[in-house]
Amino acid sequence: MDYLKEYINGLLLLILSLVLLSYFVSTIFRYSFTGIEVKKSNSIYYTTYIYENTLTAKNGIQVGGIVRKVNNKELNKNIRLKTFLRVEKIDTIDIMHRNNLLKYRVSYEKGDKQRMYHIISPTIFTRIVLFIIPNLILDKELITFELSAVCFIFIPVYSLYILILKKFDFDLIINRLQYYLLISFGISGVLFIINLIIFEKRRESLLEVIQFNILIYISILIALYLKDYLDFTFRKILYNHKKNYTNSLNRFMHQTKKEYEVKKIIKFIKREVKDVLSVTNPICISVNNMSNKISFFEKEQSISLSKLHKFNWNSYGIGSIIYIEGYSVIVIAILPDYRVVLLAKGKKFNIDEIVWLETLANYANLQFECLRKIEILAKSLEHVNFDTNYPAEYARFSFMIAEKERENLSRDIHDGILQDQLRLYRKIEVREKKETNEEFKVTLRQIREQIIDHIYITRETCNNLRPPFLEELGLEKALLNLIKKINREANFLLDYKIEKELRIYNSEISHCIYRVTQELLNNAIKHSQATVVKLRLFEQNNYLCLYYVDDGIGMGIGKQVGDLRSTIGIPGVIARVRGLHGSVSIDSTHGSGVRIKIKFNKDSVYK
Repeated sequence: MDYLKEYINGLLLLILSLVLLSYFVSTIFRYSFTGIEVKKSNSIYYTTYIYENTLTAKNGIQVGGIVRKVNNKELNKNIRLKTFLRVEKIDTIDIMHRNNLLKYRVSYEKGDKQRMYHIISPTIFTRIVLFIIPNLILDKELITFELSAVCFIFIPVYSLYILILKKFDFDLIINRLQYYLLISFGISGVLFIINLIIFEKRRESLLEVIQFNILIYISILIALYLKDYLDFTFRKILYNHKKNYTNSLNRFMHQTKKEYEVKKIIKFIKREVKDVLSVTNPICISVNNMSNKISFFEKEQSISLSKLHKFNWNSYGIGSIIYIEGYSVIVIAILPDYRVVLLAKGKKFNIDEIVWLETLANYANLQFECLRKIEILAKSLEHVNFDTNYPAEYARFSFMIAEKERENLSRDIHDGILQDQLRLYRKIEVREKKETNEEFKVTLRQIREQIIDHIYITRETCNNLRPPFLEELGLEKALLNLIKKINREANFLLDYKIEKELRIYNSEISHCIYRVTQELLNNAIKHSQATVVKLRLFEQNNYLCLYYVDDGIGMGIGKQVGDLRSTIGIPGVIARVRGLHGSVSIDSTHGSGVRIKIKFNKDSVYK
């Protein structure tokens, strides 16, 4: 009974171990390691730390975001989040970052699972196929028990792969593994068959033959990886001729980047083909995509290519090479109306030349496409009357560029002039403390106070160029900070109401509302002579609304509201709003104040 009891205890322990193992393995394969730590503030969860080498880090999740949903469920239903302040065992997560609500998928993709199978499966495969099955069927194993146990090292290797991912490119090895396994299997299989055919006595010792071929299989696999390493090590000797290809491509890109004519680009293409491929007289033609009509870019030449007219060009992409009627035909570029084709007589290309031609064709196609779009833009600009119909797209792009330049200027001032002023202030402060001459000490104090004023002005300039808190904390906090500043400077009563938790998922809209509000309030300070200014920002019927009202001197609004290309004043406000497909309504006459209504349809906002 004692023996049976000990046996049952051992069996129960084994079953418990298998259950726990199954649970842990299924959890590992079902959920990736998320690695997000959060902190809770005012019922809002902020991401505070993202573990490296996790799927969350690879997907671009950053610190400082606000967690909105986990697995499409509200946060109050997530026990791990509330208890441990960690996000784990998830498939999707919704995070608000810089006023943009983003949904991230952090579950395993197909390739991730395949990678796990490829690394973990050798452990099971070698144990079962090479040890257990032969032992059961042939009463003799192909590899020893000790050698099969060594294969379990694949599991810690996989763990090591997770840790040192950035230092060793396991992806490259794994991606090539299938290809190299196939080659090794083919060669070792052929050797196995030859061994059985030629050496008949070896059939009696079949297991020894299989063991030898397994050794050959592994040796070929290692040799293929070693070849890659040696090719890279001696690449300067083995592939010295490829320098010409690289230099040629660099020269072509450098020469064509300032060209705006198709004929000149074709001239450069022909010259590179002559120099690199030693083709005597390459010819460039255009083939109409609809009718297959052939025309020459330069002077027409007497060549007979009747088959080109009947060719199905749609089946050939950029860089394709066709050998026909003594010519090598290379598709250089594909445009909406026609395709550019290069003809090289009597020349068949090797592998390196084909790769170079494909790369040159892709570069050339990019140049042709850029030229085409520039021509379309230039033609559209010719028919636009900017005085009466300033396009919304151009307004949007111009303000985007202006905001970027403001941000760069703000950064330069902050990192340069402002820091120099602070260093100068500290030096004068230290010198003032050491000075014993009271008269000179007073002079230093006056200079220090003037520097403080300049530092304040410089900081205000940086804040005006790049609104503080707008990117970090959102539109509401940025507007409240702006209103505090206006209240210090204005001589009117500012009555404002900003709806909390505005759902603005587009940074361009946030910038636009901030800049419009800033412009209206600054105009009120300088020109309105108002005693009361009212400001409202709210959502209504899928519209984001900004209302501004003052009781100042007003202004005359007619057809001439100014140049809509301006970035300041009322014209700048109108251009900003229309650039994002918003609507502006201005109601004002002299002596009756100003009433401005701005609306953005949230469905038509640029995503």
